Amino acid sequence: MSAHQSQTQGVSAGAPFLATGIKILAVSMLAIAVLTTGIGIGLYDASFWWLLNPALMLIPLLILLQRAERVLLTLKVIFETVHEANTGAFDRRITNTKKLGEVGKIAWEINDFLDKVESYFKEVNSCFDNVAQGKYQRFAMLSGMPGLLRQSLVNINHSIQTMSRNVSLLAANEMHSALHSLNSRNLILNLRDTQTNLVQIGERMAQVESITLETGQAAQESRQGVQQIVSSLEVISRTIQTVTDAVAQLGQDSRKVQEALSIITDIADQTNLLALNAAIEAARAGDQGRGFAVVADEVKALSRRTKDAAIEVTSTINSFSSRVDDMVVQANHSNDSAQKVGEMISGFREQFDVFSGRSQQTSKLVTVAKDQALNALVKVDHIIYKQNGYVSLDTSIKQDEAVQAVGVTHHQCRLGKWYYEGAGSKTFSQTQGYKAMEAPHIRVHEAVQKAVGLRHEDWVHNASIKDEIIKAMSKAEEESYVLLKEMDAMLEEKHKRML
Repeated sequence: MSAHQSQTQGVSAGAPFLATGIKILAVSMLAIAVLTTGIGIGLYDASFWWLLNPALMLIPLLILLQRAERVLLTLKVIFETVHEANTGAFDRRITNTKKLGEVGKIAWEINDFLDKVESYFKEVNSCFDNVAQGKYQRFAMLSGMPGLLRQSLVNINHSIQTMSRNVSLLAANEMHSALHSLNSRNLILNLRDTQTNLVQIGERMAQVESITLETGQAAQESRQGVQQIVSSLEVISRTIQTVTDAVAQLGQDSRKVQEALSIITDIADQTNLLALNAAIEAARAGDQGRGFAVVADEVKALSRRTKDAAIEVTSTINSFSSRVDDMVVQANHSNDSAQKVGEMISGFREQFDVFSGRSQQTSKLVTVAKDQALNALVKVDHIIYKQNGYVSLDTSIKQDEAVQAVGVTHHQCRLGKWYYEGAGSKTFSQTQGYKAMEAPHIRVHEAVQKAVGLRHEDWVHNASIKDEIIKAMSKAEEESYVLLKEMDAMLEEKHKRML
């Protein structure tokens, strides 16, 4: 015997059930009537009236038994109904209770109670069936529910609301966690890539600095050489001034020589004339002897003048020779200085060639560093675009600006403007990497905008929508990785040709 049977039957142990009691009571009353009739007939005379007594008693007893049978049958149904309800089945109802009085009222109350209990459990089951399916909008109907049942449904509705908030929070946390994990992994890769670009820029600038230091040192050496050239040129200038003065003096001496030569020419002319006169006088020697004396005096005078002119010419020539010697010495000094200057200028030519080569190398390195810096900046712009996508999916913060930033086309974003209108098209359009960038860039925009477009859907209760959002952002990250690699290939291709 179970504990429940022990508790329910132990209380009534030794007491007959109502049906048995009624039957015993009816039999007892009928037996009393028969016994009374028998005693009456035995003590008195046999009469029809004595037989009427048990007959009259039998009629109400039969009616009572009939009514009792309906009541007992109804009680049996009540028992079975309550028993089934006790086992968890609330769909059975008590019927055929017309004209059963109090038993009928009890049956109606039990039916009403079972209706409320069944409705209660149906509401509860319906609510939790929807909850099990992830639908938290179906609340329990409170209409017609009394007392504790109503309060229980109120508490259940409150619990459903709490579960809905918790599920929303869990779903949001789950999606944000997945997006955060996806974002963190790829953001670290993006930052490492940018870090590599910055390191390369630093290396290029270090090379530029090294070349600049070497060029500065060479320039200092060239400055010292220039000072030496200036000193040599000053010496040459002074020498040239001395030579100029000597040349001026030589000009004066040359004029004196010309004057002396003019005198000698005059003397020669006069001597020729005297010789002619002497020839004439010689022809007349016989007649005029005195003419020879005059010719002799004139020749003597011419001889003296010739001697004086010769002395003056000799002095002038000696002075001229001395000055020429000085000019030769000064010219030799100037020649030595000029040779030194020539050697220095030749060294300058070599240094200038080095300067030119280093300048070209510096220009190329600066161009490479500039391209790498712009490339890093464009990468950062692209990373910010993706971050705006993640911000647009974060329900815990304001999203308007991020959604607006993500909604632009691949022509309108900063990378797109650089690619189609800015330095990208002007600088890299001839490379294969530049041409290969366009397709993954378009797919990044499509994937991010698809994910952001799903944010208004019921991703909290629909796991497939949430998975679709995460899948779209994963696709965006994959295409972004391809895009950044093509940007690196674009730089490498251009710089390989340049360097």
